[in-house]
Amino acid sequence: MTNKLKIAFACNLFVAIGFMVQGLVYFFSSQFMPYHANITGCAWTEVPPEFQPLILALIRGGGIASFTSGLAIAVLTFIPFRKAQTWSRWAITGIGLCGTLPLLTIIISLHVKMDSPPLPLLILAIGLLIAGFLFSSNMNHTKTS
Repeated sequence: MTNKLKIAFACNLFVAIGFMVQGLVYFFSSQFMPYHANITGCAWTEVPPEFQPLILALIRGGGIASFTSGLAIAVLTFIPFRKAQTWSRWAITGIGLCGTLPLLTIIISLHVKMDSPPLPLLILAIGLLIAGFLFSSNMNHTKTS
């Protein structure tokens, strides 16, 4: 693997780990995040008990989606990407952008209501996905290993 591909590998792996960690945090959450409280203007304890299960289901669903996206990126990074299969760089980037761009639009639309949105980490993830894609641009010119 060339140095550029090693950098791309690291970028992809960092994004995969980030997705999986975020997914686990959201999946095992017992209440909404501090920035959710900021948006709603109320603490979790002020949310009517009949709405709490629905909100937790949505949060946990987002966590499952994030975790499985990260897992897919990790598997693609460790297997076909390491074998320099060109299609994998497209798949990794596509899965990653499908997981980040919708969140970016949501966070931007709510940004004015948030004190500390997770925007910097999301922008970092998008940047790493793009960097990984660009650093692997010569993948089709390398030998499989």
